[in-house]
Amino acid sequence: YMKKKWISNDGYGLKVMAPAHGFNWSDDDPGGFNSIDWYNEAVDNNSHEYIQRILDYNHDDCWATLALRAT
Repeated sequence: YMKKKWISNDGYGLKVMAPAHGFNWSDDDPGGFNSIDWYNEAVDNNSHEYIQRILDYNHDDCWATLALRAT
């Protein structure tokens, strides 16, 4: 979908394309690998802070996808 609609020298991933179209994540360091670390922290320590961070990150991913689909 992305390659048909846009040209990019930096890749076509969500974290590349969404900011190029005006969307930014609320987390300072969003990313799939980071979310795995947050999940492990949440499970290992029953950390509500990390549970909320994961929820916020996933929420932002959904909005980023919508932002790209709507353009």
